[in-house]
Amino acid sequence: MTVKDNNDIGEGYSRVLGAFTRHEDQINEVFFPNEQRVERGEITPTFLKGYGGPSSEFYRLRYTFQRGDGEEAEHNLMARIYRKVPSTYKGKLRPWTIGSNQYNALRKAGVPEVPKVYLPNGTQGILFLEWINGQTLQERLQGLSEKEVVEKVTGLFKNISLLQVRTTKYVNRIGKNKRGRLFVGRPIEEKAREYFSRTGRGKADDNLVRAYRLIEKGLRGERVVHGDLSPTNMLVDETGEVYFIDPELEEKSGLVDVGSLLAYLGMWFDLREHWDSLALRFKHADLAAIVTDEGASASVSVKSEGVKRGDRKRAQELIDKNAVTSFTIHRDTERDVLFRLYAALFHKTFKILAKNQKTNLYPKECEKRLEEQADAVLERWVSNPEKFGLDGEDVDAVKLIMTGYKPIHIHEDYSNGNSHE
Repeated sequence: MTVKDNNDIGEGYSRVLGAFTRHEDQINEVFFPNEQRVERGEITPTFLKGYGGPSSEFYRLRYTFQRGDGEEAEHNLMARIYRKVPSTYKGKLRPWTIGSNQYNALRKAGVPEVPKVYLPNGTQGILFLEWINGQTLQERLQGLSEKEVVEKVTGLFKNISLLQVRTTKYVNRIGKNKRGRLFVGRPIEEKAREYFSRTGRGKADDNLVRAYRLIEKGLRGERVVHGDLSPTNMLVDETGEVYFIDPELEEKSGLVDVGSLLAYLGMWFDLREHWDSLALRFKHADLAAIVTDEGASASVSVKSEGVKRGDRKRAQELIDKNAVTSFTIHRDTERDVLFRLYAALFHKTFKILAKNQKTNLYPKECEKRLEEQADAVLERWVSNPEKFGLDGEDVDAVKLIMTGYKPIHIHEDYSNGNSHE
């Protein structure tokens, strides 16, 4: 992991140290059970660069201690500090409480690649997490070719799908009150107005917001998804195991997580020519997970996915070998898969662009690539609507988003299908 030296430690660390000292016994019981500790040494703080964003920051806590047998050992933890609650946040529960609930839900659902967490009672804005010794996926991908990145991403589809399938099954079993403690969302109209106005790419009038509902159509679904899957929200440990952090669980299409990951990767890699194949490869891995994961089909039906079901043995081979031929995907389903991925890509890309106008987290070069990525989605929809199952009203909505999205830079002659820069 990338870190700053200790000279960069801010006052946030004082909050973390205070919370750790007050709750040390409970923290050790959660993360290091059945271990006798005689005396703890000094805690060494490290600020984790590249984590959190504008609303939070992460620290690594490392300390030595003497065990009951006289031997010295070392413990490591991660702590997240929530600096402030965003003005757009509408939930009744605080973000750190929602975060703790979501981590615990993932673990209870049987998702092993999620760190343990501890939320100290009576402490505002601090969440302790199990330390994962490794790197972010973004760090792992640095220096790779686009082809190598595509293969790495494809290899993650099994993990992503199993997270969704198992969590969906778990959430469908719990009561309404518990479900309400997991999800926080905003209406798509509110999001659209914010994204358009913040980026300066349209006045976000009622017609433009209504047009954006086409994007919402592609996001809808009954899967419980990670919600903010990015290369920095996936940690790869020393054995190659991938862990998911910083979930923002929501009920959407399963393609939302894939679109989110590809949108973030688009700042560093041009993966546009691989979008279609990646969408279908995820679909195959997803269907295999539904068939082979014990009991999952009770919540996520193969039949409802519009496919012909293969036998269980062949489906397991699909998971093991990342094969892509175990299921026959109907043509209408293929259109739907592509439409949903592109909708997720555009939505997340637009969200990152809007956020960057306020935070400047990413350089102008990344912002330019994001703009090109968003343009590519809209232009492909207009140029080949049949491929994505779009009708005439859908195309009109896309045109409106295009003109509202970049009124200065894009000039289109839609009457004959030709594009002019």
